[in-house]
Amino acid sequence: MKKKHLKFLKQLVETPSPTGFEEPAASLVRERLADVADEVATDTMGSVRAVLEGRDAGAPSLMLAAHMDEIGLMVTYISDEGFLSVASLGGVDAAILPGMRVDVHTASGTLRGIVGRKPIHLIEPDERKKVTPLDSAAVASGFGWYTLAPVIISEYSAELGAISFLANVMREIFAIICIPFVAKYVGYIESCAPAGAAAMDTCLPVTERSAGSTTAVYSFVSGFVLTCIIPVLVPMIMNLR
Repeated sequence: MKKKHLKFLKQLVETPSPTGFEEPAASLVRERLADVADEVATDTMGSVRAVLEGRDAGAPSLMLAAHMDEIGLMVTYISDEGFLSVASLGGVDAAILPGMRVDVHTASGTLRGIVGRKPIHLIEPDERKKVTPLDSAAVASGFGWYTLAPVIISEYSAELGAISFLANVMREIFAIICIPFVAKYVGYIESCAPAGAAAMDTCLPVTERSAGSTTAVYSFVSGFVLTCIIPVLVPMIMNLR
């Protein structure tokens, strides 16, 4: 296969066009055929038809037909925790879905997600031998209630929401490492600061172990207050753009 043909095939395969939403692939096919066909048209169903006139008007006609859509998933529900319930578009094999990465297409951009199911240690031995049905699987896209700010920011921009989520994860890792040193060399109360809103949950055990149970109470209150003001403060900052 020539490199230009391989490049087009790769582009076609990577163009998201699940059943019922084939326009991106149709546009690519029309562009590809425009220079080689005598006529390119699209009907009301979205099918692309290209005609190459033959040299002999009396010769039989030959039709080459192919699908340009692909199987996919359609979001049917978004839980309060940020998990997506999905239904199949086409013949999706539910057996291969757990652990698979997916792209979630939204009005404001594309989000990367992963298909999950109940943890293996919570599945009964008999259930482990069975394929997880599609209605029992869920797509996690990293915007659940693990951290509140990215949920709010993603309403303004999916990219900024993703950056916010990663920043929160990195801050919590930094806080877990740094809290014992701040408690030891700076002060117990000051050790509540690096965790931000996570001072009330993720980082609370580290604070209690490093600075004591009394400081843990201050840490919880600090994280709770920050969590409460996030829904007010973040929109104010985002509207300043």
